[in-house]
Parts: sequence; structure tokens; C-alpha cells
Amino acid sequence: MKCALDANYVRLAFAPHSTLLFTFVDGEHEMRELAGVVGGSSTGVDAYIERPFAFPVASRFSTGAYGVLYAANSIHTAVRETAYHLAQFFASGNAPESERRRTRLRLRMRGTVEELRRANNPRVDPAIYDPNDYASAQRLGAQLRPKRLGVGFDSVRNLHGGTCVGAFTPSLVARAAIVGEMSLVWNGRRFTEAHDITPI
Repeated sequence: MKCALDANYVRLAFAPHSTLLFTFVDGEHEMRELAGVVGGSSTGVDAYIERPFAFPVASRFSTGAYGVLYAANSIHTAVRETAYHLAQFFASGNAPESERRRTRLRLRMRGTVEELRRANNPRVDPAIYDPNDYASAQRLGAQLRPKRLGVGFDSVRNLHGGTCVGAFTPSLVARAAIVGEMSLVWNGRRFTEAHDITPI
């Protein structure tokens, strides 16, 4: 079921030249080369929008064959989603206590998406909301991508009114702005705190 989307969303993203890239290289020279590749030719907020499509990864609605840009309906939902996925990476590597910052983006999403929110479309297959197995959602994403600009769906990590959008193309982003940073505090086992950092 398609619907017309026109609303503001929040995305928490790595800075284009994040120091986390150092974990994948052997030295400063390789860091500069990799940062140039990841950042691409775009600068500013455009680099944040284009990166998920230039460097696709597996996610709920993609096997990694194409990129999807995800955003949330509130900062609370964005924090819950970001902390969950980042925790999988941190826990697998036994990361020590640390603070991780993400750039906070405000996105105006406008266009035709597939309505997958259960309150508005009760016929949605519940399998696409499996917390761990993305196979059903990935199959659906591949089917919808040629027909829709994205999908609107319920957050799996914030079950109290959280919703998200997954853009199959950057054209779903009508406007974008960098509005600050969010700090996530990792205690060695899980993320325990989130702090909003705004420019002064």
C-alpha cells in the first residue's frame, strides 16, 4: 500500500571522516586515502546523504546489493536504533569503555513510499519485523525498490511509538541539515547514556 510521505525525520550518522576508520587501516597515509573514498566528492550534508548509497551494507531492507538511508521519527527512536546496531559491532570486538559521537541530521522526507506501519496497514507480514532475521524484509525491500522511493515502517528498537523511514534513493530527501551531535556512552557491555550536543 503506497502513501505520500512529507515529514521531518532524524538521522544519527558517522562523520564522513570519522576516526573510527583508523580501525580498518595501517597508518595515517591509508587513513587519508580511505577517508577520501568514503567521503566521496560531496561535502557538507550531501556527503551524509550520499554515503549509504555509494557504500551499501546489509540492513533490514537490503542484502547489501543496494543502499538504504534510514531515519527515525524522533531523536529517542534514532538513539535506540543507532545504539542497538552499534552495540552489535562493539560487543563482537570487546570494545572498551568509550564515548561515541554521531552527527545529528534533520531530514525532510518527501515522496511516495510503501506504507508498512502496522497501525495503517494491518496486512503487513509480521515476519518483516523479526528482531534478528532480516530475510523476509530484505525480500520485500528488493520487490519494492523498483516501485517506491522508500518504505515507512515501525521501529523494532523503540516499540513505544517509534517509526522509521528507509529511503531507496537520495531523491526522497527533500531537505537536509546538520543540527548538532549526539554522544553515546558505552560502558564495555552496552550503551548506557545519550547526550545531545548542540553548537554554541
